[in-house]
Amino acid sequence: PTFGGPFGLLLAARGDWRSAFAGLAVGGVIGGAGMLAIFAHTGELSIHAVTQVVSGNHGHLSHDPEAVPNTNKARTDLAAVYEYLTKQPVPRWASVAIAAAILTITIVTLWRSRHARDANAAASPASALIVVAIFIGIFHNVYDLPLLIVPLAACVTGASGSWNAIAPVRRLLIAAMLLIPFVNVLWTQGFRLLLERAGIPWGENAGVFLDGAYRLSCAANGLALLAAWGMLIVCVARRSTAGASSHTWEGEAPAEPNLPSERLNGKSYKRLGGCPPVEAPARASALSEEPQAVVSQ
Repeated sequence: PTFGGPFGLLLAARGDWRSAFAGLAVGGVIGGAGMLAIFAHTGELSIHAVTQVVSGNHGHLSHDPEAVPNTNKARTDLAAVYEYLTKQPVPRWASVAIAAAILTITIVTLWRSRHARDANAAASPASALIVVAIFIGIFHNVYDLPLLIVPLAACVTGASGSWNAIAPVRRLLIAAMLLIPFVNVLWTQGFRLLLERAGIPWGENAGVFLDGAYRLSCAANGLALLAAWGMLIVCVARRSTAGASSHTWEGEAPAEPNLPSERLNGKSYKRLGGCPPVEAPARASALSEEPQAVVSQ
């Protein structure tokens, strides 16, 4: 649920209908078959029994020390970031609202840019946006970070034309934000214990300044991914705007490859909608007279 469902929605928003719906269908069938086998083995196949077990599992997770931000400092989602910084628990409805807001903004951005060139490539900024949005919108831990390797490598190497269209400084910032979760070890319990053994105070009870630094280091992974998400939103949105306004008579020819062309002042232009480019009347009349000269010869 923390990967398959959101991935399906975001892929559909980008126009990858076959991947989205086929993936959701196959995942649903496999998941349903697995649940059917488990409950059949226990002899409890009633709707009430299934609902009760699933609800109990969810309730257990909400109090599991390996999952709650109070004891687990490795989460990357924004709900956990808020708890790390404020020490205040996030209500369940607020977690749902955060996930819905992140997914909605991302879906709208992907939908508007779905026709941009190489937007659907696996190494494109749009693909990086999908992965990062899932990390910050829904419960995730740092053990899921390998999924960030492809977006990070694509950003650093400019693996597609859409990455190369982004300003180098912004690309460097995005790469740095994607790299922070891989190198930020300050949240780990082992690191804190190592400092305590060395006589260096660190953690929630180490004083106001060190306590704030510790909480900020715990939230750094989610904050870095939030910054990367924001920059990717801007880059993908600008890409879609640029693609929509790329029809011009100056510079490169427009994207339509099969439109007839004309030559004016020694330059080749694409004809849009069958209308000739507007230049000096004398030049337009000269173009209309050229076929007549050929016929007379």
